[in-house]
Amino acid sequence: MRQIHRNLSMEMWQRSQSDGRYLIFGKPPNKRYCHLPTDWRGDERQVESAYAAAVLDLYLNARKGRWLLHGLDVGVVDSPSAMKIRDTWEDRHIEWAAVDVKSNPHDGYVETWEGLISGMEWKDFDFILNISTMEHCAACGDTFERAINTLRGALTPEGVMVLTMPVGVFADFEAFRQYTVSQVRRLLSSFQVIDERFWRWGGEHFENCREEDVLGCVYGQTNNARNASGVGAWTLAR
Repeated sequence: MRQIHRNLSMEMWQRSQSDGRYLIFGKPPNKRYCHLPTDWRGDERQVESAYAAAVLDLYLNARKGRWLLHGLDVGVVDSPSAMKIRDTWEDRHIEWAAVDVKSNPHDGYVETWEGLISGMEWKDFDFILNISTMEHCAACGDTFERAINTLRGALTPEGVMVLTMPVGVFADFEAFRQYTVSQVRRLLSSFQVIDERFWRWGGEHFENCREEDVLGCVYGQTNNARNASGVGAWTLAR
């Protein structure tokens, strides 16, 4: 593990010590982060985006010696994550590209790779935002394995990727799949794991929790969740 990743891991571990098991997220919901801002309860984006913003802030501070950094936002059409957390990076020197199977209508990206993630030939990204995208790979004609290997190869040696997705009981909803924590860990086995977090929907908000608390989560059902009831987040390096 490179020194920058070791320092980032230690910083995130130290911060996690004050989280507590039931740290509340999204009460009230941060509508700017949410995927469905019309829902008063919010959704999993409020914790995913908050986590991604925190990791990006720490990473940018660690790389402040670099004048320009390059970021990649994965799956931007329905939810442009980099633009949602713009307040974290807009005064820093970071340039964003995007990859999606659909045409990207959003401003703020210098270029978009339109097609499957596994077909992307771009490389040398310092930071990759991969927010609730990998579970849709099969529905788009790709596979989790091919896509994640492509993204791993697209990272610079000192780069990191933030990956978040619903976790719990395995289920195939055709448009997406919910994986178990064990399945995700196997699929990420080629990465160095800098940080790993879990959250569970409690009925009115998300709570920071342990792995065992999300094992039985059913998408759209547990505790009357609007969407994901269990969320996993990983900060990864090559």
